[in-house]
Amino acid sequence: MRSRIVPYFSITHAVRGQLHGPFTKLPDPVVRRLALDVVATLILLVDENLDDGLEAAVGRAVADTEEASYWAAIART
Repeated sequence: MRSRIVPYFSITHAVRGQLHGPFTKLPDPVVRRLALDVVATLILLVDENLDDGLEAAVGRAVADTEEASYWAAIART
């Protein structure tokens, strides 16, 4: 499930490079934070050695946004 959520936050296009996924177009900050809560829960439930790119994709999607500090507070460190 984790790897299927990655493109929702960030994708790598062959020509255009890194692009934000649909997450950044969510109009309501409450909904964006709920999506981050789901991702944080998935990260906690799965082996911490798994690197499917989800945490990096979310980090790119929230960089320089209001959600960056929220993500930093709930993300596994």
